Amino acid sequence: ELIRVQRAHWRPFGRIAVELGFIKIVQVAKVLSHQATHPGMSFGRTARSLGYLRGEQVDRILDQQRSAIPSLAEVLISEMVLEPGELAEIMNESFQPKTA
Repeated sequence: ELIRVQRAHWRPFGRIAVELGFIKIVQVAKVLSHQATHPGMSFGRTARSLGYLRGEQVDRILDQQRSAIPSLAEVLISEMVLEPGELAEIMNESFQPKTA
């Protein structure tokens, strides 16, 4: 359930690229078509190889994609699995040195 909440915030790379004005929908379709014949190649790498995106654009899109996904801690609190104080306590206990 918690993973589902995280995934609900995930946005496809191509959608972000279009929203930022880096590429057009037609180019997204061409990238996806190219990927179909070149399995294992990421969208960003494919778009770069086709000349649609530059490296810094790929990095910016990846940053936006990552920042849109809430951390597990944020999900635990938002879904009321843990209170903020409980999470802090768990984190403090986790990082305490173990004594023999």
